[in-house]
Amino acid sequence: MANIKHAQLTAGKLEAITAPGTHADGEGLTLGVRESGAKSWVLRATFSGKR
Repeated sequence: MANIKHAQLTAGKLEAITAPGTHADGEGLTLGVRESGAKSWVLRATFSGKR
């Protein structure tokens, strides 16, 4: 597997993010921000070609 550096979200960046939408951390991990300001992590993974 190639050693690829992704734009990782640090603790400081997480606090600064307020815009609603999805913000990618890399390799399927995203931070979802709702209109209310609530934040949640979403991990998209595949196993045997299925999500």
